[in-house]
Amino acid sequence: MKFRIYLFLFSLNLLFCGLALPSPAATPEKIKVDLFEAHQPVKQLIVYGPSRIKLPLQKMLPPGKFMLSIKGDHLELIKQGGAQPVVVAPRIVIEGQTASGVALGLDSIDKRAYPGDIEISLQPKQTLRVRNTVPVKDYVIGVVSSETPANWPVEALKAQAVLTQTRLARHLPSMVIGDSTQRELYLGSSSNRREVRDAVHSVWGQLLVHDHRPIAVFYHSTCAGGTSGGEVVFSNKSAVPPYLAPVNCNYCSKSPFNKLTVRRISKDVAAKSFGEGLPTILDYDDAGRPVKVKLADGRVLTGYQFWILLGQSAGWDRAPGTKYKLGSLPNGDIQVFSTGAGHGVGLCQWGSAELAHLGKNYKDILQYYFPGTNIQESQPVAMW
Repeated sequence: MKFRIYLFLFSLNLLFCGLALPSPAATPEKIKVDLFEAHQPVKQLIVYGPSRIKLPLQKMLPPGKFMLSIKGDHLELIKQGGAQPVVVAPRIVIEGQTASGVALGLDSIDKRAYPGDIEISLQPKQTLRVRNTVPVKDYVIGVVSSETPANWPVEALKAQAVLTQTRLARHLPSMVIGDSTQRELYLGSSSNRREVRDAVHSVWGQLLVHDHRPIAVFYHSTCAGGTSGGEVVFSNKSAVPPYLAPVNCNYCSKSPFNKLTVRRISKDVAAKSFGEGLPTILDYDDAGRPVKVKLADGRVLTGYQFWILLGQSAGWDRAPGTKYKLGSLPNGDIQVFSTGAGHGVGLCQWGSAELAHLGKNYKDILQYYFPGTNIQESQPVAMW
């Protein structure tokens, strides 16, 4: 499986802000995506031809590899092995000359293609901002392709496409989206597949709504037996909408993350983040996820807050999912026992795939994981 273990995590900030967004207005035909969000700071970039420079001048780039780097107060694009730069400017805009778009990479191995325009600009502290202005439909296809493996059933792809469109319906026109798993993974067109394009086309313009409003979208990789209510990630229960209620899920057993994961955290690493000693889980929800955790230094966190702290301090592979228990070893190291992957709220992706294999359609899948919701047909792109 091509995903990293933490592929389906969402940032805590997004989770809290997502519920408070206003009703959707007209959605633009294109959106802006900041690329390489998980690889900051970006100091150098590879641009592949054929492509065309649009700004600051009109110029074709022939097939080959071009290195873009920072030179003082400007950017310099030079063909590999060449002596003279092709363009020198503080801002460069490039468009692709093939169906897949502009091919970029941070190194020769990690090469991706992006539809639409690529704007590269010099930022403070001598870093690059790489921004993709992309048609909305191409973006949705890219996200669904990036978030799902090649063998995903069609109805699960449709469910994923509706969720991405629903999230965009809550997207403010002035906002710029990142490309990492803090929102949804977007790898451009490199991983696009025909079945994904067909699935997106078949549900284009459809939103998942509750009380006639697009829902706040939550999904994760593997719930390992049941999802949890929104209170797992929101400490204020009054902020949790009814469609984020827990549901039983015995459909993700085929996930590689469904099995028990046992990891060790050294006592030194733990002491820096949690204080010296074993944190105590004070309460679990019905799905087996910690609700409150007391740290050795006396702080009390929600189970989700502790999980975020654990991932940030010791690595996301220490506890791939929020369904975890803690133990101690004789030398003072901490053991973490976890099942599942992701926060455990909303749609379980591996569960949705199995439901599709069992004959459920995308509407059945979405309404199962988001009780009380329904699909709303709307004008694609122009007004969602």
